[in-house]
Amino acid sequence: MQFRASLLWGACAYLAGVNASFLAPDASTNTSTSTTRAKIDLGFDAFEAKLLADVSSGVAAATTATVWTSQMRESVTANVTQSLQQTMHEAFAPLKKSVAHTWMALPAEQQKTEYIQAVKASFARVFSQQLNMTTNRMASSFRAIAREVGLSRTADQLVANATVLISDGLLKEHCYGGDTKGVVGAAHQKERHFCMPSRVQTVVKQLNDSQELISMTARYDAGALSLLAKQKSKARAA
Repeated sequence: MQFRASLLWGACAYLAGVNASFLAPDASTNTSTSTTRAKIDLGFDAFEAKLLADVSSGVAAATTATVWTSQMRESVTANVTQSLQQTMHEAFAPLKKSVAHTWMALPAEQQKTEYIQAVKASFARVFSQQLNMTTNRMASSFRAIAREVGLSRTADQLVANATVLISDGLLKEHCYGGDTKGVVGAAHQKERHFCMPSRVQTVVKQLNDSQELISMTARYDAGALSLLAKQKSKARAA
């Protein structure tokens, strides 16, 4: 069992392009995973890098007022970067493991290769679309940051508020319809109340939906080919 767990963590790292120690629940549970492995790029690192670059450039553009110092800008960027990276790493980890499970289950190297190619192409479309939508969402946060200067904030308040404006815009659900004024009965209130998932939750859901469809197809095709091969083998033996 320990060997199988080690193999699975290694596959996760190999496929997802991350360090095996990040995915493994116990750093001491490794023998084969300690070696350097070739990495297959599924687009996670590029998506994260582009998103963080957009955060940095957006913060710079929104904090041009003289009250903002370079140290304050760096603090906002560092705070948001830390929150985003932690949240995305935690949110993406189950998805990466799921990809690794399917990859390991495919018997032929060609099937593994075709599966990864399909996942990578599908993820690329999701990342591109969601990055554009996320950038648009951040624009409103940056405008709000620029308005903070006129509200007699201290330096610490400006940094804290800017961090919250950006982080909440990306990492928190946004719920609407909670006001019961003019609403009769709990049923009507429930109908009016709804929540929009966070940007990270939306990205994860779309990636997961895409991956599940591709994985089901790959596993089905692999099973069908395996069954056909067994039938041919039995026919030759007879």
